[in-house]
Formats: sequence, C-alpha cells, structure tokens
Amino acid sequence: MLANIIEIKELQYTYKDGTKALKGINLNIRKQTRVALLGPNGAGKSTLLLHLNAINLPQKGVIRIDGIEINQKTETWARTKVGLVFQDPDDQVFSMTVREDVEFGPRNMGLPQDEITARVDAALKAVKMTEFANKAPYHLSYGQKKRVAIAGVLAMSPDIIVLDEPMAYLDPGGKRSLMEILSHLYEEGKTIIIATHDVDLAAEWANHIVILTDGTILVEGDGALLTDPRIIEQAELDFPTVTKVFRQLPEINTGTVPRTVNEAVAQVKRINER
Repeated sequence: MLANIIEIKELQYTYKDGTKALKGINLNIRKQTRVALLGPNGAGKSTLLLHLNAINLPQKGVIRIDGIEINQKTETWARTKVGLVFQDPDDQVFSMTVREDVEFGPRNMGLPQDEITARVDAALKAVKMTEFANKAPYHLSYGQKKRVAIAGVLAMSPDIIVLDEPMAYLDPGGKRSLMEILSHLYEEGKTIIIATHDVDLAAEWANHIVILTDGTILVEGDGALLTDPRIIEQAELDFPTVTKVFRQLPEINTGTVPRTVNEAVAQVKRINER
C-alpha cells in the first residue's frame, strides 16, 4: 500500500477580515492519487490548496508533505515538492517569452544552466508547447497560457501537482488536451489534486473525492459519493450527467447507479443481454 504523501491534522485558517475559511481539516492523501476537491463557493477549496504549496502557512494545525512539517523553515522546500497551477494563467504567466516564464522556477532554485535548459525543454514538450518557446505569452490563447503555467510547474519537478479549477474557461479541445497532460503526469507517478465545480470531471477522473462545506470536510471517499442524494444536497452539488439520466430511468437501473460513461455503457450492455 502506498504511503501518505500529504497529512493534514486539525488545519484552521482565518483571514484578516475575520472570515474563518478552514475550521479543522483532517485529510490524508496517498502517493499517486487523483484527488478532486468539490464543494460550493466559499467552502475553503482554494484556501486549502494555498496551504499545500505553503503560500498560506497553518495558523493552527499541522501539514506534512512526505513526512516533513510545513512551516516558515520549510516553506521554500515545500514549493519544490508541490506545484500549484492557479485558476487564471494570467496570474502565473508574466515573462517576456514562454521559455523565460518556464525557466523562472528552476532558475530561482539555483540550478545550473544545463539542468534548467533540460527541465524547460522537457516541460514544454510535455504540454506540447515547444514550438511556442520564443513567443510572448500575451499572444497565446487562454488554453495555451494554461499549458505554459503547467509547464512552469513541471520544470520544478514536483511530486505533487495542484490545480485550481483547471478546466475553467477552456473549450472542448483545451479540456481534452489538459486531460491528456494530467493522465500522462499520473502515469509518471505524480499525485494530482484539483479543486473543481465540475462533478462530471470528478466522477470520470478522480479516484479520491473530498467534499468541503463551510471550511470542513463533509465526506471523502471514492466516486460513489457523487451518486448519494443526501451528500449531493448537503454539499449543494449536482449529480454527474450520467447519474441524472439513470435516476430518471429507474426501470433500467439494475444495481448501483452509474456515475461514469463506462459504467453506464456496461449497465446498458447487461440490460441488452437479458
């Protein structure tokens, strides 16, 4: 069994205006897991992500990455272990060229130039942006900027990659491209965590679901959580599209309500074989 790469105990965080964003989060995440954080606006998803990358440090409670507690002494190290991709790439992509932008992180790690070059080349190749290396980011599409932001994270060679609403504002082609990138990273052994409102994405992609409400974890587990009416109502979420269809057709429901396309196809095939 894989060890926990992230351990969070009683994490609390209050913003300066008095907003209590996190109210005692307890969460363990194993290595090479695909995690989806779900919940309504204001649930604390983005605040939690900022703690994983040590942009926010715990006010109360403890976070450990690979067994090392995150604090002021280890925050720089934490950012080499956990790469954070913001929702809006314009918050992250700011250099004169794509190559310079992707170089920023490795250069600030103090790496030699030959290693920086190798990391940047590999990162740009991974996100299929090699041909844009010398272009100005402001000439790129939104989806291309998102890929550059991911490349900047990959060049740091983190074990954990965290993305806030990665599919926001992407067209279908951009979404497919991003999913291919995430699948490749997972196959390479990365732990990937996304915060999202997209229950279809969570149902199809994640193998660990964490649902937050009002700064606490309502429930966590596998994708079957997304077919539970009580949980969906409490979390102010919606059912995955596949689940909604089968809930409207109880006469063909032969067991567990499906949540993914593959599960639905398998269930329809069983019905046809009767």
